[in-house]
Amino acid sequence: MAQLGELSLAEDYRKQLGLPPSVLTVDPGQLAAQEAARREQYIQIEQYINPEEQLLFVIDEAGLLRASEALSGSDVIGLDVEWKPSHAAGVTSPAAVLQVRWRCGSLHTTGV
Repeated sequence: MAQLGELSLAEDYRKQLGLPPSVLTVDPGQLAAQEAARREQYIQIEQYINPEEQLLFVIDEAGLLRASEALSGSDVIGLDVEWKPSHAAGVTSPAAVLQVRWRCGSLHTTGV
């Protein structure tokens, strides 16, 4: 990612994966410029989240269990599933993203 000019995205993944800063050498000024450009290009989810609500990102089994507890007894009011398209007949792909919206919060999972 860094070699393709996606320093900000590479830094995000480095942090998410818990890798030490030494695995990615990034010019702080260049990183700041790319992060500012990303904020201008993409919608910032923080602007649309009600602080009274709960937003869950699920990337592992433990997160899925927490989400299951949060959804228990809730009325689901929105569901969205996304997957990689297949252009070959009879070939399907597993779900890649599941998003659920309920009265008290939201759930976003990847790789489900």
